[in-house]
Amino acid sequence: RLAVCVGADVIVWNVTRGEEEAILSQGHSDVVNGVSWGMANSQVYTGSSDRHVAEWRVEGDGWRVDSKWKADKYSVQCVCCHSNKPLLLTAGRGIKLWNAVDRTVVAKFTGHAAFVRQLAFISEDMFLSCAQDDRVVNAWRVGDKEHGRSSAVSLSCDEEVKCFSLSLCPTDNCIHLVAVSQEGGCVHMFNCPMTNQITAPIVAASTVQFVSEGTKSDSPSPLPVLVAMATPSGIRVAHTDILRPQFETIEFNQSDKRVCLVREPPANLPLQQRKTKGVSTVGGVGEAVRILGPGNTAPPTSHKNDQSDRPMKELLEPSKPERHERATPPSTDSLVGLLVQGVHSGDQKLLEEVLRVHKEKIVMATARRIPVNIVVPFLKHVCVAVCTNIN
Repeated sequence: RLAVCVGADVIVWNVTRGEEEAILSQGHSDVVNGVSWGMANSQVYTGSSDRHVAEWRVEGDGWRVDSKWKADKYSVQCVCCHSNKPLLLTAGRGIKLWNAVDRTVVAKFTGHAAFVRQLAFISEDMFLSCAQDDRVVNAWRVGDKEHGRSSAVSLSCDEEVKCFSLSLCPTDNCIHLVAVSQEGGCVHMFNCPMTNQITAPIVAASTVQFVSEGTKSDSPSPLPVLVAMATPSGIRVAHTDILRPQFETIEFNQSDKRVCLVREPPANLPLQQRKTKGVSTVGGVGEAVRILGPGNTAPPTSHKNDQSDRPMKELLEPSKPERHERATPPSTDSLVGLLVQGVHSGDQKLLEEVLRVHKEKIVMATARRIPVNIVVPFLKHVCVAVCTNIN
């Protein structure tokens, strides 16, 4: 099962069948920020901006709120339940450890200045946390009350940590941890010892950065890393674009302190992010990259008469009526090409040419073929056009 936060509700999916199993609604009065499965597969904990934590249980064919309590004076950003013990972590600006049975606070941890972004247990008495606008991942000990204000171990990164993932290594009595810096396109690899408190921050054993290939007039730019998962066989990374991500697996190799991998963005990214063809790799990482995404979200880009490859003057000419001849109605392909170029270049006149088309069939066909990553920027241009020109 997979639980996903959607507004003030939580949707439970059956991953095996790929179907929606249940919707957990009317448990919170504000947005649900975090969800965690309990020790049983029929138990879910949710944390919300309404400052409450709710415990859900299966009853008959549906789910119901078994208990609910106020967990923070600010919003609850994330929750995490222990897999073997009745312990629950909740976090807003500070972290609280709860006895899940009687809902009493066992310990408090106050090592972050901003809202906590992620929590994860790594052992019976240790857990990790990272926060917004923070460049460290902290490791805390559950039973050590003296260290409630300072973490047992701090893992330091060069940029803000977006998320982290870990893989246990029992033979070395440590964990292999991967921290993601999204904007810088970096994946930081750590060896975190599960020993006593360490005062000095631990730096990454190795860092992998994904960049686009540069040109003579443009230097390479970082490709955003969306998420990374540490596994015994390697690190699985999703990067480049949230709508059409690229997936690949890299080795947990600590022989090189820093590795730079050059990748080519998909063709449907904004023009300023497109680079020349060719992919080069560093450090012997495999080149197998699989692009996942709906096949009908963008018009074909490889056919001979691709509208995006034509000069803008030629694209505009068919939409202008000639003096003694009947104007040829624009096709769906030409409108999509005009729209994409207008959004990427910020050409308001070009977008006005698209908005002047009023035939319902052409408009509806064009709307169905607009690339997903163009929808929001195009709607912003439409709002500007409506506000500035009532006619």
